[in-house]
Amino acid sequence: MRSVLFFSLLFVLLPGVAVGAQPMRDQEIREYLGEYLKVQGGYEGNATEAGMFLGYVRGVLDALEGTALCIPDNASMESLIQRVVRYIHSHPHSPRGDSRMLVFGALRDQYPCGH
Repeated sequence: MRSVLFFSLLFVLLPGVAVGAQPMRDQEIREYLGEYLKVQGGYEGNATEAGMFLGYVRGVLDALEGTALCIPDNASMESLIQRVVRYIHSHPHSPRGDSRMLVFGALRDQYPCGH
């Protein structure tokens, strides 16, 4: 859990990074995920890119919360991140494009809004 908080904080502190400015490409999130997994596993990895993965997922969740996704308050960020990681790994041949759809796809069935 401390590493998730560390990388989230790292992402927030990176100058000039604006998640809302433009969507990350599907391939980028997959590359950043690879670095996240290396760092999480205790291997040498790019901590900045690992932080980009966490920050991007958090940004997408914040943007979709209350409209496309309704995540309960008791859901931990760590569990949400792990759900996204599993989804991306289980969909290696998903249509390439906007990576926001990967994050949404990972959580839409578990946390739909009842609108």
